[in-house]
Formats: sequence, structure tokens, C-alpha cells
Amino acid sequence: MKFFDTLNRLKVIVLELENENTGNADELAAKLNISRRMLYNYFEYLQSYNIEIKFDRKRNTYFLKDDVKIEIKPPFIIIP
Repeated sequence: MKFFDTLNRLKVIVLELENENTGNADELAAKLNISRRMLYNYFEYLQSYNIEIKFDRKRNTYFLKDDVKIEIKPPFIIIP
């Protein structure tokens, strides 16, 4: 179950980044029910794929540099 929780959190983070509606790190971490450190771990994971994440203090939001579009699709099929 933990894998799916991680995948869902990653999807929410990407969606929030694309919508530029994250708030600061504490607000986004609270929205996801994770620690601030864990949020930064997710950011580091995305950045390992050369995805630049920036913070705009004026708008109080993180955003994706260069309008990158990210699709999170698992490379597996679950058969019930």
C-alpha cells in the first residue's frame, strides 16, 4: 500500500506544481500530510530527472521552470 501512497502523493505534488498553487513548503506538506523533509525528498526525486522546481516568494508558490509537462504512469499492470 505504501507504494500507491507514494505514487498518489507524487501525482498531487506534480498537479499542484503545474497549477502553481502550492503555497510554501509547510503548507504543501500539511496538505499532503507529510513532513517538510519528506516534501523536499519528493522535490529531489523530481529534480533527479532534470525537472527544475522554483519558488516565487511574491506569489507564495512553487512552480515548474520552463512549463514542463509531467505524466506519472506506472510501468506495470495490476490484474485482479
